[in-house]
Amino acid sequence: MKRLFLLVICVYAPHLLEEHFTRIWEDPFMAAALLPCADWSPQHALYCSFQITFALLCTMTLAFSFDGRPRNVVMAAFAVALLAESHHAIRFLISHHYNSGLVTSLPMPLVGALIAFTFFRTKEKRSCSTTSFSRWESDESRSA
Repeated sequence: MKRLFLLVICVYAPHLLEEHFTRIWEDPFMAAALLPCADWSPQHALYCSFQITFALLCTMTLAFSFDGRPRNVVMAAFAVALLAESHHAIRFLISHHYNSGLVTSLPMPLVGALIAFTFFRTKEKRSCSTTSFSRWESDESRSA
């Protein structure tokens, strides 16, 4: 799980940088998404976006700190978010024009699919043993 989370960071950080340096805020889709905030002052929009982002960060960090379902929900959310980044490639295929974030978005849906596949395949079952943390050991393989 930690390796998958690290992989999310490794593909998302360059993507954010590419979007920043290619001025994503000027993209028509981003402008449409930010339209509800158009009447707000820049300070008000910044304050609200920071507070919402920080609240989500705190909630996801708390959920990830637990085992089981809360952690799986966080990883499923990352999988969905990464799969949704395929919109960059779809927009390119339709328009045949570069869009902000296209290059670094290409591996993101693959990582999202890997997370989703891992999430649905393993359904992490913890053994009752407090001495073994091996993923390979099953309850049936222990001698009584």
